[in-house]
Amino acid sequence: MQRNIKPRKSKITLSANTLFHFTSSIDNLINILTNEFEPRYCLDQVCLFRERTAIPMVCFCDIPLSQIKDHIENYGRYAIGLSKDWGKRKGINPVLYSYPNSTLSITINSMGEALYKEDTTQTGKSFNVKSAAVLLIYTTLFTKPYEGVLIRENANPKTVRFYDEREWRYIPQITKFGELHLPLTLKEEDFKNKDLVLENQVKLASNSRLSFQPNDIRYLIVEKESEILNFVDRITDIKARYPIEDRKILHTRIMSIEHILDDF
Repeated sequence: MQRNIKPRKSKITLSANTLFHFTSSIDNLINILTNEFEPRYCLDQVCLFRERTAIPMVCFCDIPLSQIKDHIENYGRYAIGLSKDWGKRKGINPVLYSYPNSTLSITINSMGEALYKEDTTQTGKSFNVKSAAVLLIYTTLFTKPYEGVLIRENANPKTVRFYDEREWRYIPQITKFGELHLPLTLKEEDFKNKDLVLENQVKLASNSRLSFQPNDIRYLIVEKESEILNFVDRITDIKARYPIEDRKILHTRIMSIEHILDDF
């Protein structure tokens, strides 16, 4: 099998021309290839909110393969990498990193307080204060702490520097939430209601999938070399999603974490 994506030791950059989405299993990877990306409510910490908030999003990282060793330990050893040009066409945006009492955090919180005060004390304004407040909240969903505690399912919490992840984030356009009567965010206590979360995610996924074509894919990464042949067979079975010519393109994009780590 031809694999034309061997990493080069001689060229190490600070960012990649690829946006990687890492996941914990090969089944998740097959699901993405079959159904594309589906936004999911994920708990995260953003400016403006003191408590963690569930945000409907798909996350990517802008990390060269030479620097993924720590990242895969936190987010999984399977991945799909798509071109950054694809990401820009889809409106995927780098997050803004901040920390408590930084200029950015203070400014955002001050804006929120000013809009809240304006909304509760004055009426008859031509300026739509509520709309501005919603837009501010939406903007802050693209913020993330410089560092903090990473909480993952089936893993012990640990302090990490999120800034090193160089995260890019896809969140459906704000108009979608009004059209679908969906919450822009969920409080952590509401996020514990699995039925509520699933109901919202199903509705959002069916109307806000993040689509891609085989030519947008630069990498398909599995954990072990021994998994590649089976993975090829499973891609071949995705008949409804891609014609055979496109499935052959995907076969040339496959590599393993073992292969990557050996090269760096």
